[in-house]
Amino acid sequence: MQLFSIQIASQLSGVSAYTIRAWEKRYAAVVPKRADNGRRLYSESDIERLSLLGRISSLGVAISQIA
Repeated sequence: MQLFSIQIASQLSGVSAYTIRAWEKRYAAVVPKRADNGRRLYSESDIERLSLLGRISSLGVAISQIA
């Protein structure tokens, strides 16, 4: 399984790194794995979920309702 940094996850999903962190903390929208040094590591399914959440929230649906 390939894992990606938050920067790559942001680029692939179209959701900013700041927003990914906020969604993770506030809504547990995704729960990334952690490297030994504490850095977040996102799977392909995490990135797909972020992309979907980003598209839905851009339609005006509150993230708190969909996460």
